[in-house]
Amino acid sequence: MIRPASEWKPEIEGSFANLPSERYHAAPGFSHSASMWLDPPARFQYRNVEKPTQYMILGTLAHAMALEPDKPLPSVVMRPSQYPAPPDSSLVKTKKVAVGDLVDWNGNANYCKKWMADQEAAGLIVLTQVEMDELDGMVRTVNAHDVVGPVLRNSITEVSIFHAHVDGDDMVLRKCRIDAVPVGKNALLDYKTVDEASDDAAFKKLEYDGWDTQAANNLDLWNYQNPEDYRDQFGYVMIERKPPHIIKLIRVSQGYLERGRQKMAERIHVYARCVRENKWPGYPSEWVTIEPRRRNYA
Repeated sequence: MIRPASEWKPEIEGSFANLPSERYHAAPGFSHSASMWLDPPARFQYRNVEKPTQYMILGTLAHAMALEPDKPLPSVVMRPSQYPAPPDSSLVKTKKVAVGDLVDWNGNANYCKKWMADQEAAGLIVLTQVEMDELDGMVRTVNAHDVVGPVLRNSITEVSIFHAHVDGDDMVLRKCRIDAVPVGKNALLDYKTVDEASDDAAFKKLEYDGWDTQAANNLDLWNYQNPEDYRDQFGYVMIERKPPHIIKLIRVSQGYLERGRQKMAERIHVYARCVRENKWPGYPSEWVTIEPRRRNYA
């Protein structure tokens, strides 16, 4: 049963709708994204240090615009295409332009660097006009899609799930955030913005980028907390960032789901042991011999 966000409290189990993303991310719990920092475990405590890339920021914004259209976006500011030439500009010094003339934006110019730093200090997300157009195009394409559009409009979106998992003598509070729970369907959905939505690209995401473990993790946590609405399928909606924003619908195979479950079980066991012993080891100290791997050049 999906409960309202008002009933959520830290450390409790359940499925909750409309829990703000910042509260979900700050809440205690072992998530799929956190599990990917356990190879080796020494990385785990540094998982939140990396600064989000612009691609990640654009993906988050597209995600929010498509799944939570009624909620305000984080503060966004448009980056100018031009800026006034300052006195120390090389263009001014060579008399190609006068002080104050508008010149094309240059990320290496001191003026532009300061402007970007000021926006970041103010907590603003800087987008170019091209990026804003891409965001708008992705959302419009999703909404107009003959399969995805109707399903999205008849889904409960951004469902946060917390589940107490027993691993031997240890208890691990697991959590996940499901993009879309289609009403009356035997599936859960996740929306991904990608450079390419081909079959080969989907294979690489499932094989190497953790889409198999994410699908298994989210599907299992949903079923643990919602046995009356059991589901056994998980789908990815891949949306290309660049126009024409082609969409590919991927159903995760049972083989990938089973492999994902096994990998998640291993990660949970490692995490529980590290927490219990308060030890987060790196790689073994022994020398390792790396052998050539067979490569397919076809």
